[in-house]
Amino acid sequence: MATRQSSSSSTHTMDLAELSRVHFHDIPNPFERRQFAFRVLPEEKDPMSQAKHYSFIMPTLKTRLQQLIATRLWEYIMLILSIWSFISLLLAHAIPEMRIFLELTHEITQAALFIEVSSKLYVDYRWLFYDVWNLYDLICVILNSPLIYNCFLSDYLGVPQLNSIQRLFRALHAIRIIRIHNLLRFVVETILTALTSIYNILLLELVTVTVFALLSIEFESDTPARNSSKYNPYENYTEALYSYYMCITLEGVNEVAEQILQLDSPQFATVIGLTFYIFAALATYSVGQLLAGTIELNSHSSKEFIPVIYFN
Repeated sequence: MATRQSSSSSTHTMDLAELSRVHFHDIPNPFERRQFAFRVLPEEKDPMSQAKHYSFIMPTLKTRLQQLIATRLWEYIMLILSIWSFISLLLAHAIPEMRIFLELTHEITQAALFIEVSSKLYVDYRWLFYDVWNLYDLICVILNSPLIYNCFLSDYLGVPQLNSIQRLFRALHAIRIIRIHNLLRFVVETILTALTSIYNILLLELVTVTVFALLSIEFESDTPARNSSKYNPYENYTEALYSYYMCITLEGVNEVAEQILQLDSPQFATVIGLTFYIFAALATYSVGQLLAGTIELNSHSSKEFIPVIYFN
């Protein structure tokens, strides 16, 4: 009788425990109701289940940082900072307080670049600001155009200030080229592994040669900011336009390099796309140089022949 009573009481206790467990697990997690684009991890729902191992802490922090920098909030912040950096360049320099605003803008832009690069290198994740920086590059190309320079910016900025825009534009591309650090880090390991496949060797060689060829062309005729006497707005415009296409080409190079590093043969469409981007970059650079030479020749000839009209 006592045994039956104890068994029934233990069964009742188990039923209560099971009921309470089900009841409390049905209570919605307040973290799941957040609206800020965060995804609750299984370890966060029941943290005591793996607390004794302490093995989920760093992966959780890494995933949380990934989710933080992947939100559109950071993209909007970077876009606002990019536009803000050009507000000071579009205004006149006659106002004394503009010097402080320029210095503050420069510091904030550098801080934003540091946040972006350090976050991406720590998380080792995909470049999430691709669209934002392409818009930034497009703004730089527009500001470097001869039409904008001659009609609107020459009276306000002058040659040295526009040259600093070009230097900032090149610095941004130099930061973005850090993306190929995976290629440079694993290049030896990939070559050793790809010795069994001539196809992978040729593709890897194409990727490496393309990257360094583009880098050499990009910084070959870079004009220092101090030497403003040699500055040519038409030449810098074609270089900026070429840099814009070069950055798109590096996207295709990076895609092929990632597939090679994963020991997967790239798809045929990827190789065709890479070839098209390389051709577009080189063709744009060549056509731009021809246009720049023609415009510069016409401008020199128009300056040499100035008609004089006499009024009686």
